[in-house]
Amino acid sequence: MTYYMMRRGAAALALFAASLAGHAAEPAKPVQPMVLFDPYQCEKPLWPRESLHFEQQGTVTLAFLIDEEGKVRESKIAASSGFPLLDAAARDGIAKCPFAPARQDGKPRAAWMTMQYVWMQEPEQPAVEAERAFAAASAADKAAMAAAAEGGVPQALELLTRAAVRGNPAAQLWMGARYEGGKGVPRDYEAAVVWYRKAAAAGDNTAREGLARLYEQGLGVPQDKAAALALRRTGTSQAK
Repeated sequence: MTYYMMRRGAAALALFAASLAGHAAEPAKPVQPMVLFDPYQCEKPLWPRESLHFEQQGTVTLAFLIDEEGKVRESKIAASSGFPLLDAAARDGIAKCPFAPARQDGKPRAAWMTMQYVWMQEPEQPAVEAERAFAAASAADKAAMAAAAEGGVPQALELLTRAAVRGNPAAQLWMGARYEGGKGVPRDYEAAVVWYRKAAAAGDNTAREGLARLYEQGLGVPQDKAAALALRRTGTSQAK
């Protein structure tokens, strides 16, 4: 696994890479593709301006098909960061890099590989204090903040985005609903799944229902009615 990190001010980007293939015995193990971090050919991915402003961060898993010449022939998002802008920036950035192609018996061959980008920012203290206040707010106040964000109020959008990134379940639920419904952003079911999962893991039953709905319809995830039923049963049992 390759590890790569760059820093710019208060922001940091970590890159992890691992091949999908390689199950042969050691003596015949093929050489897998590897990204070449040449500063003259492989530019640093650009952090989207909007993502920086809202302090968006997360991990995106990418899959690339590297051809015999070490060029990206095909790419896809294997797992979203929860922010489509970051997903696209990571995908576009690494697609411009040269690769050492995979080899089998000494000959270059096309092969898939996976990579992870971890987008991280150091929060400013005023933002942290605002998130703490949101976490301690009443359900009515949180609902009012969500309504303000849906109405496009900049301060509310910033607060909820930052709070979601740093683990507030109410904000994560809001992010899931936002991407599922396309409220102020292009509809993105994969991003909705990411945020519903985070909130559901924290015990939010509304998020479990949202995630169950996506599993039931096969939106953002492979259709799995058994998983949808299990999520609803968990929510019902915890509500008793």
